[in-house]
Amino acid sequence: MPGKKRVTKGCIIIAAAVWTITQIPMPRESALINKNIPGNRTLLELSADYSNKTNEVEERGVFKIRGEGADSAHTGADDVLDAETEKHVNKEGKAVEEEGVDDKDKNEDVDSHPQVDRRLKDLGLHFRNYTFPGCHCARLGIDMGDLRRARAEAARRPESFPRWFLERFSFAGESTCSDFATQRGGRQKVLSFCYFINKGKTVPGTAMYRKYMQHAYGTAGDIKRIYPGWLMRIYHSVTAEDLRGTEELCRIYCDHPHVDLCLVHDLPGIGCGATPPWGPAVEAFHCRDIDSYVLERDAAAVREWLESGKTYHAIHDHPSNNAPLMGGLWGGLNRDLKLMKRLRETMYNATMMDFKPLDQVLLRKIVFPAIKDDLLNHASYPCQVARIGPSVPLPTQRQGIEFCGLSAFNPYQGILFRERDCPLECRPKEHPDWVKC
Repeated sequence: MPGKKRVTKGCIIIAAAVWTITQIPMPRESALINKNIPGNRTLLELSADYSNKTNEVEERGVFKIRGEGADSAHTGADDVLDAETEKHVNKEGKAVEEEGVDDKDKNEDVDSHPQVDRRLKDLGLHFRNYTFPGCHCARLGIDMGDLRRARAEAARRPESFPRWFLERFSFAGESTCSDFATQRGGRQKVLSFCYFINKGKTVPGTAMYRKYMQHAYGTAGDIKRIYPGWLMRIYHSVTAEDLRGTEELCRIYCDHPHVDLCLVHDLPGIGCGATPPWGPAVEAFHCRDIDSYVLERDAAAVREWLESGKTYHAIHDHPSNNAPLMGGLWGGLNRDLKLMKRLRETMYNATMMDFKPLDQVLLRKIVFPAIKDDLLNHASYPCQVARIGPSVPLPTQRQGIEFCGLSAFNPYQGILFRERDCPLECRPKEHPDWVKC
């Protein structure tokens, strides 16, 4: 995700010509550059894949609606259960809490849906169908009205509730994304993306569509494989009038139960992409650009960060990554919710500056000064850039021309690695042989 510079008026014609060239399909030999990049799918392939899955249930926790709509409530146990709910209930397994549950329940089998359903009903919890406007699918989750009552009661009488419930809903308040995100419970790990349209609607075939929407479906699948246990949140401004935008988001939402859609109306796209998914239900987050690939390389860096004890994380993996924080390559733990809320609100109030590098400006001026003393910074080639601060090498060796933040819209950015070797100072001490660190 290289940094961007303004073009002068004298360069407009040249820039336009370069942009035109990038829209021309790559010749076969050039296309080999993308051969091994995860999620590299064409629109035709995605459309075919979607057509094949339209009437299938691909994952636990999502079922297709074949009628005109979804019921507003559900208390049966035969449909597909929210996988997260089932996991947490079954985590207690055959041994139930030492406190607050009768001994007669200790050896009870809760692996079947009826048993899970009964356990939740004992707490006054029922299931309901959650839908997203315009989508012909629904997700089964805990009814929010029941959940609010149960949480209030648990605050008064915690000894009457099982440990899994107290642990899952120990956070205060509700998710800033959606009711369904709230009933998922706390301690969520979230990869955050943004799809924001300043004006108009999603138009297939346009540069904006190719860059910001076409790639998202494949990214959702890659996240499940590369970041197991993590959720994908897409913050977006798509309204019901944007039929194609709604269709694309629904395709992602219905086929990937680990994806949550968060509707936002008043956030400029750049600012939205740079701000963290603040909220009490989120334990860890990482911001990503929606046109970037999710790679094993950045997942390895995130794992090392989570083990480091540091609260915040940054990645600089391209020679041009010279900003203190890159808008699509930073994250943190929500240990200080007040700080995250303050930073988020400050950035929102500054979004009147609607120009291209807004995300980098906000991160440099507002976020970085507040988190730099508790930050793990992974850097490869730009490790000697003073403004990014102290850094450590990335834990894995580079594969080909890939790099964290590699854009699906402009894969040629990685060709630079063929021409340059990584500075010796930026390589891991135990791997000075990593010429392309």
